[in-house]
Amino acid sequence: MDAIDILVNEHRHIERVMDVLERAAHFLVTFVDGSHDAKEDEVFQAITSRGWPQPWVGR
Repeated sequence: MDAIDILVNEHRHIERVMDVLERAAHFLVTFVDGSHDAKEDEVFQAITSRGWPQPWVGR
């Protein structure tokens, strides 16, 4: 295996990692921002409306 083959092989690995990172970013934007956070907001609002302590405030 010569230097060019090594570099080509490394670029394939980099492309695979970049693909995984792009998929992870898409998941974070669509699921966490679009669904999970809204559910947490509802739970925190319910807790606050009952007068329970708010340990997450100030973090």
